[in-house]
Amino acid sequence: MAIHTVFLGVIVVAVCWLHFARASYLSLTAEPSVIHPVITAKLQLRCSVKNGTVLTHILLQNNSSSTQEADMTQTPSTTDRFLAIAIMKVNEKSGSTEAVASVTGCEVPVIQQGFANTIKAEGSSEGSQEPDELGYLLLTWDHPSTTDSGTFKCEAIFLNPQSFSQTLRTSLDVPANEPSLSDLITYISANSKYIASLEKQVQELAKENQELSADVKQLSNRTLEQRVLTTDNIQTGSASCKNQYIYFPHAFRNEPVIFTSVSSLSFQRLDYYSQSFSIQVDDVSSYGFSVNCTTPSYYTTAGFDWLGIGN
Repeated sequence: MAIHTVFLGVIVVAVCWLHFARASYLSLTAEPSVIHPVITAKLQLRCSVKNGTVLTHILLQNNSSSTQEADMTQTPSTTDRFLAIAIMKVNEKSGSTEAVASVTGCEVPVIQQGFANTIKAEGSSEGSQEPDELGYLLLTWDHPSTTDSGTFKCEAIFLNPQSFSQTLRTSLDVPANEPSLSDLITYISANSKYIASLEKQVQELAKENQELSADVKQLSNRTLEQRVLTTDNIQTGSASCKNQYIYFPHAFRNEPVIFTSVSSLSFQRLDYYSQSFSIQVDDVSSYGFSVNCTTPSYYTTAGFDWLGIGN
């Protein structure tokens, strides 16, 4: 009977030692996990508030029914609302913590001055596209170097159901290792393929550019051919038959070509069976032209139309 009692007590202790709770916790990940200078094209550090089941350790005090939570880096907490998420970096020389970036609500993440030209940031403390995240902060380094490695910390401040502010904390080491010979060979091979692909694209773009240039030249030639049809290069007018100087309504850019035609002809007395008159254009400029117009007799009057077409 005593043996059964001891065994039952062991079972009770085991059940009380492990307790599962539905809670929010903090996750800090790096992709890639190690920086290889020159080879690593991009480093992404993501701190996110996860909503899921986590394991809580419960300690039983001897001869007592009271319990207390073990000291954990991330304490599970059911939350009402997260207020802010911040990522910091530990200064290797001084050991102090330097703020890198933070996000509050749905506002644009704020990058600290010392990292403004180094990283890009996105995120929100009020939601995420990932279904298991309540909020996140994503930092991106392009071509990270050894100086970008180190220990990073993340904190998320939230209000619990009792409206008390609490903080979740976690940290992550992102080391930097010199690339191996095998890594360099792989990197050079990949770059060679990438350069070959770019050269092919450049050739295709050059061919397209030549075709476009030919099209532009053809359209330009058509435009020049059709300039005579535009109102800026065509002017018309009418005048009576006499010697005179005719001014254009507005000046041409260059000396135009002048065409004339008879518009009217009248006879007060018919002295001859055939009548003729002449129109001669002289001194053409961009501003006007001279006309020498003669009729066969005093009793004959005539009028003419003129057309000026610019070059």
